[in-house]
Amino acid sequence: MGYLAGTLATFLLIYFTYRIGENKRAATHKQEIAIFDKSAWKEMNTTKYEIYIQSTSKMIEVAQQYG
Repeated sequence: MGYLAGTLATFLLIYFTYRIGENKRAATHKQEIAIFDKSAWKEMNTTKYEIYIQSTSKMIEVAQQYG
C-alpha cells in the first residue's frame, strides 16, 4: 500500500509542477499577444485614417470637377 501512495504522491507532485509552469507560460504568451495586438491596432487605425483622408480628398476633387 505504501508503494501505491508513494507513486500517487510523486505523480501528483509532477502533475501540479507541470500545471503551474504551464500557467506561467500561458500568462507570458498572453502578454506578448497583447503587446502585438496593441501595435497592430495602432497600425491598423493609422491605415484606416489614411484611407479616410484619401477617400475624402478624392470626394472633394470629384465634387469640384462636377460642382
